[in-house]
Amino acid sequence: MNMDQIQQHLQAGELAEAETGLRAALLENPENAEACFLLAQLCQQRGELDEPLALLERAEQLEPFNPNIFHARGVLLINRQEFEPAERAFRAGLDINPSHAASLIGLAFLELNAGRFEAAIHAAEQVLAETPDDARALSYKGTAELELGHTDAAILLLQEALRHEPGSLTAQAQLGRAFLSAGNHAFAVQCFENVLQQSPGSADLQEYLGRARLALGETEQALEPLRAAVEQGRANPDLFRATAMAELAAGRPAEAEALLAAAHQLAPEREDVVLPLAGLLVSRGANGGAVELLQAFRERGADSVALATALSRAQLFAGDAEAAVATLTPHAQAEAAAEDTRLAYAQALDAADQSEQAETVLAGLLDAEEPALDALIFHAMRLADARDEAAIEVLQEVVNRPGLNQRQLLNYRALLADCLHRAGRYEEAAGQYGAMAHRRAAIVALLEHDDDEFKARAVSAMDPAVTADWPKAMPAGVAQPIFAVGWPGSGQERILPALAAHSGVSLLMDEEDAQAGRRQLLARDTGAGDLSILSDTQLELRRGRYMKALGDQAHEMQILDVLWLSAELLPGLARIFPGARVLLMERDPRDMTVAWMQSGYRDLEPMARAYKRQLQLLQRCRESLPLHFIPVFYEAVCEQPQRELDRLQQELGLTPEPVVTARFLEISMPSIAEPGDHEHYAPIAAEAQPGPGSEALH
Repeated sequence: MNMDQIQQHLQAGELAEAETGLRAALLENPENAEACFLLAQLCQQRGELDEPLALLERAEQLEPFNPNIFHARGVLLINRQEFEPAERAFRAGLDINPSHAASLIGLAFLELNAGRFEAAIHAAEQVLAETPDDARALSYKGTAELELGHTDAAILLLQEALRHEPGSLTAQAQLGRAFLSAGNHAFAVQCFENVLQQSPGSADLQEYLGRARLALGETEQALEPLRAAVEQGRANPDLFRATAMAELAAGRPAEAEALLAAAHQLAPEREDVVLPLAGLLVSRGANGGAVELLQAFRERGADSVALATALSRAQLFAGDAEAAVATLTPHAQAEAAAEDTRLAYAQALDAADQSEQAETVLAGLLDAEEPALDALIFHAMRLADARDEAAIEVLQEVVNRPGLNQRQLLNYRALLADCLHRAGRYEEAAGQYGAMAHRRAAIVALLEHDDDEFKARAVSAMDPAVTADWPKAMPAGVAQPIFAVGWPGSGQERILPALAAHSGVSLLMDEEDAQAGRRQLLARDTGAGDLSILSDTQLELRRGRYMKALGDQAHEMQILDVLWLSAELLPGLARIFPGARVLLMERDPRDMTVAWMQSGYRDLEPMARAYKRQLQLLQRCRESLPLHFIPVFYEAVCEQPQRELDRLQQELGLTPEPVVTARFLEISMPSIAEPGDHEHYAPIAAEAQPGPGSEALH
């Protein structure tokens, strides 16, 4: 078979016949450079790397002035991840023909890979001087411009590359990055989705897609690709930070904290990682840890206003107001100090009992033509703490400020209502609470299932005769969370965050959507028969999935998992986690009714009816299920916080820590209502009674 016949086989796609002919040609004439070259290409096409390299090296010896052979060897070496030898091969080809386009393209790729972006642009421009529509040269030049920060130029070049080669995944991916850099997040999403349809396994592209969606505010859609990138083992601080922000927006602070901690380990110099990590530590009461983290970062030489503000606030929450003042003083007293810095300074001064200085700083903020809302609110809170009814006028001004969004309006009305309440102006307070009523009680929808069969199956599993043979405890050494059953206003809003201040406890108090997967694991089998026949293997699998959903901290700390638990889910909980500790948050239901009003719930009577039914079912569960129920009475904790919280920690197997009581006393929650508040709102409490034929709520 001669070389012409071999070429015909190649053109017809008859690769096996072509390979047979090429090997025969080399046996006949070992110095056939063309046969060496073509056989190397065939072997490389099916993924071989060693034989093609030997063939190309032989071809170079036979035809030392053929740049195509040097280019082919350079491409093969790139596939072998041998970049320096690949560069030498391309440059050898260019020594023969300085305008050899394929070698210049290969060199541009290597320069990009090595971070030599200006050199990559130079190589690409040499190609474009001869062939202005070369899509690869346009793509590589555009990518290099992007890396140099020339976003607009990059977008134009990459769009031009796609005009000449619409199917180029490389150009489309880089264009998505350019749009992401330029803030055109919707266009970036389109690019990344197009590429991922063709190349779904790319962790890089999953990360970019997630970051673009996050920037658009599409938190739920962002989480899936971001998590996929993390699960593929991509260790990138930008990825960890973006995923953490998405997890936080989805109500999963524990996951967000773990990701930010991982990002901090990879990039300890990143302020945009340290600050949100410290914020999460403060939010769960780990103020000392936040101070330590921020001080260590400051010792690295960082001294930004944002860092000083974060450190000052952490010190303030940690009870060191003097240090908080000292941290912010140089920044707050600067002539160009921003309003938020001066406000944080005023708050620190006020906490440090330097009220005159705080008043001076605050007065400067209030002298503005339109004072910032946060400054007005701080002013109002100082007046309210002094029992000065002028706080009400200030908050009326805040509530009437044009342009407030719904969330702001509700929050500010709550503050105003609280001030009216504290001033004893209960009728006006009730009016503000009524204006806050903005949503049906979501908890009723969770508890009042339309599925009567579901309810019946759940109740059947609360029979002591059914549960008598169920395991009473978990195997020794197996981790399990602490659970809590509480209603809005039951006191869990103060007691559970206080427990989370314990050094060995992590609080998981996420939103309904975020906890849906864990609830489903408990609700999958509800009836007595279904639950009783679950095998040990099935239970172990569900337990493992549940613990995985809690995040990495589940194996390092005691997780306090605050699900919206209905009594119907407790039989499933008892099977998966036998002997689990379940906190029952209890209080005077009349005060709880007032708390519902203060929290902005409406339709209080259905809330009361659902609550009454749950109390009845909970009593059955306490009599039948192998769970360790721990009643927590809010009134008792308010009356004797140290004694009751120490007792609770001991019952949970924890060594009591004073920080728990301190945290409870720090937390001021107007929406919980104080014991006895129902006396001021008798008509509201009466409204919440179940309808005719039902017993009263209390």
